[in-house]
Amino acid sequence: MKTSKPSLSLTTVSVDSSVRDRINSEAVRLGLSQRQMVNRMAEAYDLSLQREESSPAQIEDIYEALDKVLKRDERIIAFIKEQEKVLLNPILTSVNTTESRINQLIQLLSNLE
Repeated sequence: MKTSKPSLSLTTVSVDSSVRDRINSEAVRLGLSQRQMVNRMAEAYDLSLQREESSPAQIEDIYEALDKVLKRDERIIAFIKEQEKVLLNPILTSVNTTESRINQLIQLLSNLE
Protein backbone atom coordinates (compact mmCIF):
# COMPACT_ATOMS: atom_id res chain seq x y z
CA MET A 1 0.00 0.00 0.00
CA LYS A 2 1.40 3.35 -0.98
CA THR A 3 1.09 6.25 1.42
CA SER A 4 0.63 9.64 -0.08
CA LYS A 5 2.65 12.57 1.16
CA PRO A 6 0.81 15.78 1.83
CA SER A 7 1.42 18.23 -0.93
CA LEU A 8 3.74 21.05 0.06
CA SER A 9 3.64 24.45 -1.44
CA LEU A 10 7.32 25.26 -1.94
CA THR A 11 8.94 28.50 -2.93
CA THR A 12 12.43 29.82 -3.49
CA VAL A 13 14.15 32.30 -1.22
CA SER A 14 16.80 34.52 -2.70
CA VAL A 15 19.76 35.29 -0.43
CA ASP A 16 23.40 36.29 -0.89
CA SER A 17 25.77 33.41 -1.41
CA SER A 18 27.50 34.18 1.90
CA VAL A 19 24.18 33.81 3.73
CA ARG A 20 23.43 30.61 1.81
CA ASP A 21 26.85 29.24 2.82
CA ARG A 22 26.20 30.09 6.49
CA ILE A 23 22.80 28.38 6.34
CA ASN A 24 24.31 25.33 4.66
CA SER A 25 27.19 25.04 7.14
CA GLU A 26 24.83 25.30 10.12
CA ALA A 27 22.46 22.81 8.52
CA VAL A 28 25.32 20.33 8.04
CA ARG A 29 26.51 20.90 11.61
CA LEU A 30 23.03 20.18 12.95
CA GLY A 31 22.31 17.37 10.51
CA LEU A 32 19.43 19.17 8.85
CA SER A 33 18.43 19.84 5.29
CA GLN A 34 18.35 23.41 3.99
CA ARG A 35 14.57 23.42 4.24
CA GLN A 36 14.65 22.18 7.84
CA MET A 37 17.28 24.78 8.71
CA VAL A 38 15.26 27.63 7.26
CA ASN A 39 12.18 26.34 9.14
CA ARG A 40 14.20 26.30 12.38
CA MET A 41 15.41 29.82 11.72
CA ALA A 42 11.83 30.99 11.21
CA GLU A 43 10.75 29.29 14.46
CA ALA A 44 13.62 30.94 16.34
CA TYR A 45 12.63 34.29 14.88
CA ASP A 46 9.02 33.76 15.98
CA LEU A 47 10.19 32.95 19.51
CA SER A 48 12.37 36.05 19.62
CA LEU A 49 9.36 38.16 18.60
CA GLN A 50 7.29 36.59 21.36
CA ARG A 51 9.99 37.46 23.91
CA GLU A 52 10.08 41.05 22.67
CA GLU A 53 6.30 41.27 23.02
CA SER A 54 6.41 40.12 26.65
CA SER A 55 5.20 42.83 28.97
CA PRO A 56 7.26 43.93 31.95
CA ALA A 57 4.60 42.36 34.20
CA GLN A 58 5.06 38.99 32.46
CA ILE A 59 8.81 39.27 32.85
CA GLU A 60 8.39 40.14 36.53
CA ASP A 61 6.13 37.08 36.95
CA ILE A 62 8.84 34.93 35.37
CA TYR A 63 11.45 36.34 37.76
CA GLU A 64 9.16 35.71 40.74
CA ALA A 65 8.58 32.12 39.63
CA LEU A 66 12.31 31.62 39.13
CA ASP A 67 13.00 33.09 42.58
CA LYS A 68 10.50 30.64 44.13
CA VAL A 69 12.18 27.72 42.38
CA LEU A 70 15.63 28.85 43.54
CA LYS A 71 14.41 29.22 47.14
CA ARG A 72 12.84 25.77 46.99
CA ASP A 73 16.10 24.36 45.65
CA GLU A 74 17.99 26.03 48.50
CA ARG A 75 15.59 24.47 51.03
CA ILE A 76 15.99 21.04 49.44
CA ILE A 77 19.78 21.35 49.48
CA ALA A 78 19.69 22.47 53.13
CA PHE A 79 17.49 19.48 53.99
CA ILE A 80 19.85 17.07 52.22
CA LYS A 81 22.88 18.56 54.00
CA GLU A 82 21.12 18.22 57.35
CA GLN A 83 20.25 14.59 56.61
CA GLU A 84 23.86 13.97 55.63
CA LYS A 85 25.06 15.48 58.90
CA VAL A 86 22.47 13.77 61.12
CA LEU A 87 22.14 10.37 59.43
CA LEU A 88 24.65 9.60 56.73
CA ASN A 89 27.87 10.73 58.40
CA PRO A 90 27.19 8.72 61.60
CA ILE A 91 26.30 5.68 59.48
CA LEU A 92 29.51 6.05 57.50
CA THR A 93 31.54 6.38 60.70
CA SER A 94 29.89 3.26 62.11
CA VAL A 95 30.51 1.28 58.93
CA ASN A 96 34.16 2.36 58.86
CA THR A 97 34.60 1.43 62.53
CA THR A 98 32.97 -1.96 61.97
CA GLU A 99 35.12 -2.57 58.90
CA SER A 100 38.23 -1.71 60.89
CA ARG A 101 37.23 -4.15 63.68
CA ILE A 102 36.50 -6.89 61.15
CA ASN A 103 39.91 -6.35 59.54
CA GLN A 104 41.56 -6.56 62.98
CA LEU A 105 39.72 -9.82 63.71
CA ILE A 106 40.76 -11.24 60.33
CA GLN A 107 44.35 -10.28 61.10
CA LEU A 108 44.17 -11.96 64.51
CA LEU A 109 42.68 -15.12 62.98
CA SER A 110 45.37 -15.26 60.34
CA ASN A 111 48.04 -14.90 63.04
CA LEU A 112 46.53 -17.84 64.95
CA GLU A 113 46.85 -20.14 61.98
